[in-house]
Amino acid sequence: MPALQAPARPRADDIPELPPGTPEAVERLARQHNLTDAGAAALVRLLDSVSFTRYRTGLRAIPAATLEMLLLRLDRHPTLRLAWRDETRTEPHPERDLPALPPCDGAAIEALAQAHGLSNAQGARLMRIADPNTFSRYRRSGGVSAQRPQPAAHELLLLRLGEHPSLRLVVKSSE
Repeated sequence: MPALQAPARPRADDIPELPPGTPEAVERLARQHNLTDAGAAALVRLLDSVSFTRYRTGLRAIPAATLEMLLLRLDRHPTLRLAWRDETRTEPHPERDLPALPPCDGAAIEALAQAHGLSNAQGARLMRIADPNTFSRYRRSGGVSAQRPQPAAHELLLLRLGEHPSLRLVVKSSE
């Protein structure tokens, strides 16, 4: 019997195209998976359902990182899927695992950027942020100009860098 091969790990800088995050597409995803706004918000770590309601109704555009995490959590991402970091875990549905994440303050983002040699442009790309200056503001500890990323963007960064506490990204097989 041939040995099983581990699924391919995507390169951190390989950022696939996503389907459009139109309000209609967000609404369709939620409906197809029987998700309430509160349920969808929980999957992408939003603190309340109001933000997701705004994305679904078109009052606000869904951030690319939030859309990508929603697609990953629903196993609808075009090229990637979530898998357990610990390959011996056999429970189904790693995409529904919502562990506590490491801190998301400026010091933690700066430590990740330093450990992985990320420029502001690279960090922004990994988090699906259009403006590298935004990633620069995430790296600052405290102060007036410091910002915190959306939880989905933080989780996406951890996944892409292989630093997520319980999950990892793998390339979907073409079978």
